[in-house]
Amino acid sequence: MGLIYSLLSNFGNKERNHRILMLGIDAAGKTTLLYHMKLGEPVTTIPTIGFNVETIQLASNAVLTIWDVSGGCPALWKYYLESTDALIYVVDASDRDRLEETTQHMMNLLANEALKNIVLLVLANKADLNDAISSSQLANEMGLYSLDIKWHIQSTVATTGQGISQGLEWLNNILQKLPSHIY
Repeated sequence: MGLIYSLLSNFGNKERNHRILMLGIDAAGKTTLLYHMKLGEPVTTIPTIGFNVETIQLASNAVLTIWDVSGGCPALWKYYLESTDALIYVVDASDRDRLEETTQHMMNLLANEALKNIVLLVLANKADLNDAISSSQLANEMGLYSLDIKWHIQSTVATTGQGISQGLEWLNNILQKLPSHIY
């Protein structure tokens, strides 16, 4: 009887599982953002070789399995695209010298058939630095307004957590409307 009660009490409150891919060129702050999302505090990180995977439980019963893939070799990113519900693309908003490079990598990704209906969250990280580009200017320069997908850009500071919850809230609201997966 306890099992039946347990099953019925959870009816309609099932966890919603989503596979999220977090990409961006090296030194954008992906791993620092990931662990701030997971732990709620900054951690010291080293450059990622390969990938990190963390599961984050949101208050809405959504479970995000976030794959943080090394930015050192963007040619390998294509191997992680399958069954991805959303792409978090991290940009160093203070690195104007690499803006064209990071934009090209993002646009190449979005041209992949596996991502044709992807939800895109761009995190404009390091927004606290003096030479950081505003998120609206970054959206213009990266060509986000020309995209035919659901997207949002959010200024963030990985070391303090600024903007992270707002970005995840937007992502969660969009993902609630998508089918859930079991991984």
